[in-house]
Order: sequence, then C-alpha cells, then structure tokens
Amino acid sequence: MQKKVIKTNLSIIDDLRKKADELDKLRLKADREIDEDYVQLREVEKEIRRLEPLRESDVKEFFTMIQKVEGQRDEVVKQIKEAEKTFGIKMDQSDLNAINGVLSVSQRMEENLRKDINTYNQAYRALVAAINKI
Repeated sequence: MQKKVIKTNLSIIDDLRKKADELDKLRLKADREIDEDYVQLREVEKEIRRLEPLRESDVKEFFTMIQKVEGQRDEVVKQIKEAEKTFGIKMDQSDLNAINGVLSVSQRMEENLRKDINTYNQAYRALVAAINKI
C-alpha cells in the first residue's frame, strides 16, 4: 500500500512540476512582450520630449506681411475714393479686387494657422503631462 501512495504522490508532484514549468514559460513570454512594448513606449516618450510648443512667432513674418498688405490696400482704397470724388470718375478696381482675393485667402490661412497652433499646443501639453505622470 505504501508504494501506491508514493507513486501517486510522485505523479502529482510531476504534474505540478510540469504546470510550474508551463507557468514559468508563460511568465517569461509575458515579461518579454511587456518589455518589447515598454521599449516602444519609451521611444514615443523620447519623441514627445523632443517636441516644443509652437509659438505665433514661428509664423510672425506671415502675420506681419498680412497686416502690411491690409494697411497698404486700405490706403489705396482711400486714395481711389478721393480721386473718384475729386475727378468725378469711376476707376478700374480689378487689380484691387485681385489683391482683395489674395488677402482674403491669406486671412483665412492666418485664422487656420492660429487654430492649428492652439490645437497643437493643447495636444503638446496633454502629451507632456501624460509623460510626466509615468
């Protein structure tokens, strides 16, 4: 009777060892997968840390040029109106209309750039805050 008990115990222990070996293999596999993902996460973190917030000064030359052209256009419109009033004539404004079209497109682009800068900076701040929590 003693031999059966010993053999049964050995069999149970062998099964338990196999399960422990399987468990250890799964642990190593999971650990390896987590390490690989963590490396990727650290690479993303490095890239985020390299980013800088955008400033309107980055596109200030464009914004300044829009203001200059608007000012010059307003001055030309004023001069045209004065000349029309003085001489009682109607002047051709097709060139001015073309300039107004370019200005209109540029003004929309300026609005979009300002929105893009704000959106980028919001995302930048959120990403930096998230990274700093790690």
